[in-house]
Amino acid sequence: MLFRSGATQVLASNGDERGPGGQSVVRDGRRMLLVYHYYDGKDNGNAKVRVRLLTWTSDGWPRAGAVLSAP
Repeated sequence: MLFRSGATQVLASNGDERGPGGQSVVRDGRRMLLVYHYYDGKDNGNAKVRVRLLTWTSDGWPRAGAVLSAP
């Protein structure tokens, strides 16, 4: 069966944050957090970890929200 609609990209390279991936979702009380690694273009491509709020669109798709941690 092929799915032809109904997808959203949650993470993508943005500025010096390159190749984000390895996502995990963690519940912190009432919040959902998105934890992932990326390669820092400002730091010779060194790997970093970032934590963001996981939010939801009105039609139920996940979205990476505000950054909660930064290197």
